[in-house]
Amino acid sequence: MKRPAISIIAFLALCLPLAVSASGALSFSPLKLAETDDERLSVTVSPSVAVGGKEYTLSYRTLARVGDTDAEGDTFGLLKDADGEALRKGDGFRVSNRPDGNSAFERDGRLFLLTQFEDSPGAAYVTEFERRKDGSLKALRFNPVDFSPVNGSFINCSASRTPWDTQLASEEDYFLDAFSFDPRAEEMTARHMGHCEKDLAGRLTGGYSPPPFAPAADLSDWCAFVKGIRDDYLKSPSVFTPYNFGYNIELSIDGDGRAGIVNGTKRYAFGKYSPEMALVMPDERTVYITDDGSYSGFFMFVADKARDLSAGTLYMAKWTTERGRPDSGAVSWVRLGHGRDEAIKAVIGKKPLFSDIFETAPPGPCGNGFKMVKAGGGALCLKPRDGVNARVSDRFKDANEARLALSFLEARRYGAYIGATAEFNKTEGLAYNNDANVLYAAFSSTGGSMGDNPGDAANDLRLPENRCGAVYGGTLSGGQKDASLSPIKSRFVLSRFRPVLEGRALKPGEPYAAENACHPGYIANPDNLGYSDGLLFIGEDSSNRMNNAVWAFDPAKKTLTRVLSAPTGAEVTGSFATLGTGASRYIFINIQHPRGDHSRNAYGVKANRDYIKGADEPSKLSYTGYIELPSAH
Repeated sequence: MKRPAISIIAFLALCLPLAVSASGALSFSPLKLAETDDERLSVTVSPSVAVGGKEYTLSYRTLARVGDTDAEGDTFGLLKDADGEALRKGDGFRVSNRPDGNSAFERDGRLFLLTQFEDSPGAAYVTEFERRKDGSLKALRFNPVDFSPVNGSFINCSASRTPWDTQLASEEDYFLDAFSFDPRAEEMTARHMGHCEKDLAGRLTGGYSPPPFAPAADLSDWCAFVKGIRDDYLKSPSVFTPYNFGYNIELSIDGDGRAGIVNGTKRYAFGKYSPEMALVMPDERTVYITDDGSYSGFFMFVADKARDLSAGTLYMAKWTTERGRPDSGAVSWVRLGHGRDEAIKAVIGKKPLFSDIFETAPPGPCGNGFKMVKAGGGALCLKPRDGVNARVSDRFKDANEARLALSFLEARRYGAYIGATAEFNKTEGLAYNNDANVLYAAFSSTGGSMGDNPGDAANDLRLPENRCGAVYGGTLSGGQKDASLSPIKSRFVLSRFRPVLEGRALKPGEPYAAENACHPGYIANPDNLGYSDGLLFIGEDSSNRMNNAVWAFDPAKKTLTRVLSAPTGAEVTGSFATLGTGASRYIFINIQHPRGDHSRNAYGVKANRDYIKGADEPSKLSYTGYIELPSAH
């Protein structure tokens, strides 16, 4: 392919050494921008890393590709139903191409990687592997996680390892908004179960028939994702309820590499929304949870007891823009309620409808005690059925159950109703800087619902639009009170957020604009985050970039180094899971759907179209891999 010329000055800006770690223990040499076809279709990494003044050569190695099969016949990424039977696709089987969150574990000298798949139904696999004499890793077996005790999982996205060595797996639930499943809402929204096509037996087919009021709508993808969990996995629509999905699931790993669900229940007390990632703070009680999608929230959970996330208090952030700094804000916390997993699970078991939790009126001027709420979807006029604003539904035994449903099953909407901010947009990964006591969050972009939208009900967020996104950070402290002036029982409460790193959009005619919409010398649409060795690692999920990258940012020196370039059309996932064993440390990084997504340049043209068009199926298979680093100690 013919490549446009770039200026020498711009080229040097991308290649000059930029960063060393704050401790001086770890320093990556910079990786140049991918230029050749081979570089753009491969994983490339920094040529070397310096540890304690000694230089080591680096490479990216593959541990497993989706579809790999072990000696016992288990296939990495194979999707199964609630009975453990493989789901079929045509003449073959359904293998997910969406590996996401990783956590690495060592049990009595045996090594395991827990990888989850953001698909419908959701899945997770434990890969047992061994470390060979040359330091390389070899996959031995793939063990699927059984989610049937919780009636399945859904779109298992990013993950984190807790301080007590379990994994928090997030269900990134864009699709199962209960409003779309309530028969009383069918005439109010095109995205409704009633418009998904069914076969003669009443099973969903994945097709879509647009209603008369939205004849141009095509929501077949939405219907297919609903079909995947409701009909393909559960096989019985009577078992399905949308309120069982959109939570975190805590998983534990035993010495044989089997993963179990801690307490046999999801972390319902974290609340239902579209959780991207949950991260536990050093007190082992405070948990931050990001909410992916548009018009979303930002959540904090404070457990009653350390290392026990089954009960606690859920809060949702309130953003107040700082005077003179529209890109920054003070963060306060609105208390949604106190909950226990088992009590909330019992409420879900009653299979409430959306209309059992809220009274609803069409959007517009909200009269008769209704209030305008825009959270997760279109605007609605709502009134909580809590026994105060409206009558408690007969579905619940009393007002206490009704309030549990409001606070935890409809956490995002209820939070917005009582004054929290539901205007965040594509909030992705989290990382905690233990050296400076700073929490980082990745915002894939700061446009849309995070911009100045005077028509919104609250319009709390008024950030300057940046389609290339940003990473925000803020210090944590104790002594905070919530919006009702009640003490928050945590020493790790966020009170302010400011941009730490920002992407830069390109204009037509600028260097790199023919192949990128976001400047390749800056971050673009940040997603995964991880912190170690004094460095913040940032993985990209961008359609504005020819090649997504992993960056190492030194917060002390304010320097940024590109350390990995992914094949075009791929996103970087894996949560930067780390494991130290022998004389080495390993960082696990997934390459999801290589040559799978189109990227656009500053002119709005699909810049990698020829690469995507020319890809064969094997080259599109995702893989889980790692970078080996020498031990810093």
